[in-house]
Amino acid sequence: MNDHQELLRKMAAGTSTAEERTAFQAWLQTLSVQGYRQVMMDYEEMIAEQESGNYDPVLLERVNERIDGTATPLKKWRSGYRYAAAAAVLLVAMLAVWRWMLPSKSVQPLALKTVQPGSTRATLVLGNGQTIVLDSLQSGWQGQQGAAQVTKSDSGLLSYRVTGSGGAVMYNTLTTPRGGYFKVLLPDGSQVWLNAASSLRYPNTFTGNERTIYLTGEAYFDISSNVQQPFIVKTRHSTVEVLGTSFNVMAYEEEKMEQTTLVSGAIKAGSENGMLLLKPGQQAVMADGAAQPQLLSANIEAVTAWKNGQFFFEDTDIHAIMRQVARWYDVEIVYENNLSDIRLSGVVSRKEYISQLLEILEATGKVHFNIQGTKLIVHLRKN
Repeated sequence: MNDHQELLRKMAAGTSTAEERTAFQAWLQTLSVQGYRQVMMDYEEMIAEQESGNYDPVLLERVNERIDGTATPLKKWRSGYRYAAAAAVLLVAMLAVWRWMLPSKSVQPLALKTVQPGSTRATLVLGNGQTIVLDSLQSGWQGQQGAAQVTKSDSGLLSYRVTGSGGAVMYNTLTTPRGGYFKVLLPDGSQVWLNAASSLRYPNTFTGNERTIYLTGEAYFDISSNVQQPFIVKTRHSTVEVLGTSFNVMAYEEEKMEQTTLVSGAIKAGSENGMLLLKPGQQAVMADGAAQPQLLSANIEAVTAWKNGQFFFEDTDIHAIMRQVARWYDVEIVYENNLSDIRLSGVVSRKEYISQLLEILEATGKVHFNIQGTKLIVHLRKN
């Protein structure tokens, strides 16, 4: 068995790493159409070897439509496969490559080329109330906030460096719009990646016994260790206590829960009614109206995908997917049908135009999209 067959087998079993999936997609781009057909045949044989479960053949048929221009599958899929989510991730990844080789015959073209993906955009409100549009500033811009010097670097990073002592503590607020993201280096050396439609409020210098900041939306944190001055993240319903670690907090108002996911180190997360001590790979979930959080296992790759430039859907319901799409592409979502039973899996780059993302989602055969101005209309696909 060669290296590519071994990698294909790992993807079929759901045991491949993010790096291996990236390498696999790069290899796919070197194949001919006949090569793709052979990969699909090999994949079918491998997935058929797995134990019982339930796999829907619609996605495979869509792939075959792309290759052959027909609705005839390479072989008839047997029901009963345990790795449906892993299969969908692989097939959607292959669709992303095939899209560039052959014209689509199964997905209606969408006039969405002008809806671009998100970019580095944010506003900064200083302690005196002055608002600065960061994406319009030239690289190298510098400002002073009390004892801290604020700089926008060539890479777009906003950084704070304490240059003196004393002075009043001044709170700054960094806000990203829908379709924007930004990274900030805080005065203590901690790094924060702010996702779209999010806001972070923090002081120009950290004084006292704690380093406290306030978040709405979503952010990924890489915190500088300081046992004498714990790092505190506060959201509407949750509090996260940190010593020095990496973690993600999702606290959008439109979501029905807040999620705190630990990547490395140790944190406490919860509310005034109770705190949970998390280990890497665990997640504290605070549902709306709940008094205490629930401790769950987390898929770190899925949770941090946005920071790494990807959408990662793993048996995700269509409404949750569309909320991510709305925040990243700044569009309004309208549903024409009851789509509560629709769940999708796949990994797609956030650098894609919205038309390319929706084409991949349509290829599942479960949903269809139309655009009217800035409204994205989601339909149930009827066979």
